Amino acid sequence: VPTKCLFGKEGKGFQIIMSNFNHERWMICVSNMARARMCTEETFKWAMQRKIFGTKLVEQAVIREKLAQMFSALETVTALQYEVTYSMCQKGSQSPLLGGRIALLKYTVTRSCHLIADNAVQILGGRGVTRTGMGRIVEAFHRVYKIPAVYGGSEEILADLAVRMAIKAFPAEAKL
Repeated sequence: VPTKCLFGKEGKGFQIIMSNFNHERWMICVSNMARARMCTEETFKWAMQRKIFGTKLVEQAVIREKLAQMFSALETVTALQYEVTYSMCQKGSQSPLLGGRIALLKYTVTRSCHLIADNAVQILGGRGVTRTGMGRIVEAFHRVYKIPAVYGGSEEILADLAVRMAIKAFPAEAKL
């Protein structure tokens, strides 16, 4: 590559390519969590209005437990997402300090979406796998939630990246 065509410093092209993944992965997280929140809202509304044997579905302890898992996953990931977003604004989205955090965020988002999709279908029952009517939002989320787990880096690759970056940053003098 001619010197006049270099973008950044020579030999640092791979680092630039990899840093562009930060913003891509962040966007995957934001859009996936918006869909997960919609799915959870629809599931909660269903549990509040559906009656079985004369009582609301939400009055069943097992349903409340599944909803609590969904709420907890959403709130945990949202807090991590806010923290990562703040760091991106302060340090820039291409900061090498953010790669591991964003990888961990994406891993956590996609694992949380799995839990949310599974619980939502369990709560909605047959409606959760029906493409039309009251279960359509849950069915659509359940059908596509896994796709973002692959693009931008698969879960296993991103989990490994986050741990490798933590190892790299670990102080050599730190001992138990």
